[in-house]
Amino acid sequence: FTGSTACIEACKSQGYNYAGLQGGYHCFCGDTFGKHGTAGNCYRPCEVGTGICGGGYANDIIATGANWGEFGQWSECTGSCGGGVSTRTRTCLTTWDKCQGPTHEEEPCNTQQCTGWNLFGSWSTCSVTCGGGT
Repeated sequence: FTGSTACIEACKSQGYNYAGLQGGYHCFCGDTFGKHGTAGNCYRPCEVGTGICGGGYANDIIATGANWGEFGQWSECTGSCGGGVSTRTRTCLTTWDKCQGPTHEEEPCNTQQCTGWNLFGSWSTCSVTCGGGT
């Protein structure tokens, strides 16, 4: 990688919360970080007296930005005729930053005009042959 922008985009596209750039060229991705970088990704000894991982090769840790999950399925329509609403929601995948934009979407559904009473079905066979059945 030749810069932090390419590293950030690569990590973000893989769903990671953070991108790390060590020595200006070694890119690594992760969801957590320590004070001066991730312990598992720093391969140079600490600079004496500073405690900075890698000394002159310290890690730059950069947030990739808050990411939304995909929208879920549309809900059942709230009305059968005359207009109803169907909704779907999504979740912000990062807990350290707020996602921009709405958590849910709405769309109109079943907008056709109601026609009045539903027609009755056919009569069923009487339960008795005489004397008041149902």
